[in-house]
Amino acid sequence: MRPFGWLRTFPRDLSSNGYPTQGRPPVYTMPSALTIRLGALLLAAGLSAVAPAVLDTFDADNQGWRTCNFSFAAGLANDFAPAGWSPEGGAPGGALLTPDVSDWNFFSAPEAYLGDRSGAFGTDLRFDTFASLEDGVYPGAILTSGSIAVYAVGVPPGTSWTGVSIPLAGASWSLSPEPGGTPISDAMLRAVLSGLDGLYIEADWYVGEDLTGLDNVRLDSAPVPEPPVGLALGPAAAALIWRRRRRAGAVRRR
Repeated sequence: MRPFGWLRTFPRDLSSNGYPTQGRPPVYTMPSALTIRLGALLLAAGLSAVAPAVLDTFDADNQGWRTCNFSFAAGLANDFAPAGWSPEGGAPGGALLTPDVSDWNFFSAPEAYLGDRSGAFGTDLRFDTFASLEDGVYPGAILTSGSIAVYAVGVPPGTSWTGVSIPLAGASWSLSPEPGGTPISDAMLRAVLSGLDGLYIEADWYVGEDLTGLDNVRLDSAPVPEPPVGLALGPAAAALIWRRRRRAGAVRRR
């Protein structure tokens, strides 16, 4: 079993609108359906797309989590099985509990955590965990994408529930499961997160029989900036808006 952890349009005043009436009222035009649609596009383009955060508290079941063996030599997981679940003893409520069931035991996240998780960059992977025994510093979490595996190495969590927060930034991850590995770049971590096919949390802090718990796993997402409005709509749409504005101005000046 092994260890790690980061303990740690409103009304205008028409009397002063500046339009020369010369004894006749100014001309106003109703917006067309095209103008309304373009306005909706402008509004949508100003919003940020946010991938949903994922939170599992294990109060009713194991929520699709599994245990597995992880081979550091191959950078792959195998021997998957449903993770053990207890309705009580968590932090609080239910929790996942696993004894030493493989050579190097890990909790394996379900599909909700995988896919394009690039929006999680710059946030933290958070969870509560404990280990009944520990004997060293090991990978506390692993992210995989295709043939690439990156590791976050840290200290054991302790024998009671401990909150862990691992920054999702390149400086907290390396290509080596050993302590002291060279941190990866932010660009590499973004690439891994954009095609995430595995998220594993340490469940084996000790060489021998032990018990490890997991609760309150959370993967956040930060807002993903949208392109500028001009780019989102394209030059043709921007030109159309400009022509309509000029035409409206000409009507008002007559």
